[in-house]
Amino acid sequence: MNFLELTNRSMFCNGPYGHKYHLPALAIFSTVMYGFLSVLTTLANILILVALRRENSLNPPSKLLLFNLTITDLCAGFISQPVAIALTRTGISQSTFEECRLLEYVAFLLSTIFSGVSLSTITAISVDRLMALLLGIRYRQVVTIKRVRIVVLLLWVQSPLVGAVSFWSIGAYGIASGVMIMLKITISTYSYTRIFHYFRCRRMAVQDHGCPGAGAKRTMARYKKTVINSLWVHLTLMSCYLPFTLVTVITLIRGLNLTLFVAHVFAVVLVNLNSLLNPILYCWKIKEIQRAVKETLRQFCTCFVA
Repeated sequence: MNFLELTNRSMFCNGPYGHKYHLPALAIFSTVMYGFLSVLTTLANILILVALRRENSLNPPSKLLLFNLTITDLCAGFISQPVAIALTRTGISQSTFEECRLLEYVAFLLSTIFSGVSLSTITAISVDRLMALLLGIRYRQVVTIKRVRIVVLLLWVQSPLVGAVSFWSIGAYGIASGVMIMLKITISTYSYTRIFHYFRCRRMAVQDHGCPGAGAKRTMARYKKTVINSLWVHLTLMSCYLPFTLVTVITLIRGLNLTLFVAHVFAVVLVNLNSLLNPILYCWKIKEIQRAVKETLRQFCTCFVA
């Protein structure tokens, strides 16, 4: 099935194959959800960006990766979700099939780019935490802000390239994106497994040889806290993306039907929800950002009242 055939079978675009997939009630539901998520996601991530700029105690390379993840979530709320709203409205208003199909492909491409960069950034954060553990005092010499900037640039190049594969073949795109998703999940899982295996070995060593120095203990506790915070973000992203991945794989294997189409709609909403959950996690789990957010809100309220 090429992309033209796939977009013909759309609940939004009432094309020659699309009558049984044209579900106005589901389109209205999607419009309301995307509108709600777009406003909240945009505001929440703008707040996190302001807080990150104010907070100077975070490690600069790690802060840059967190900044990039927030930018990605902001783009999803400010660009991708409004395009999805425009798509659902064209379906509701029965616009021309060509216009609707074009919007559907733009929404598909934007979702591919932003979700790909988000997943890649989460993977880079897990590798960053593993390198901080393995390199020790050499970490700041090896993981420099310049090198992390290059990595971030490559992340923004990689995702559009994967999305561009869909111009050629939707099947090839499914294979390429599936391979990339599984590779990133494997890398992240390996990184966190190595980290927690290290913690376990260190705890056993402490039990055998006695308590380490107070300074080393504080450093390890602080590092463990940042790892757990990163793991929360990783697990949240996996929870939001796993249903979408499963539905996509089943659709590629079995073909499209009404049940899978409805499941796909809800899975995409869940993917977009991740861009709102991330800033909530930052405020909940990262005390430095929580403090900066409170200060930003306090200043905003003071200016607004004044």
